Amino acid sequence: MKSYKRTDCRLCGSKNLNLVLKLTPTPPADSYIPKEQ
Repeated sequence: MKSYKRTDCRLCGSKNLNLVLKLTPTPPADSYIPKEQ
């Protein structure tokens, strides 16, 4: 899975963006460790 940092608005194309919510990295669904481990 590829990811990239968006530098413009997808709706209007404006470059005036503000960070409103920072999400922490999470593992893909197949990378979760079972309780047994």
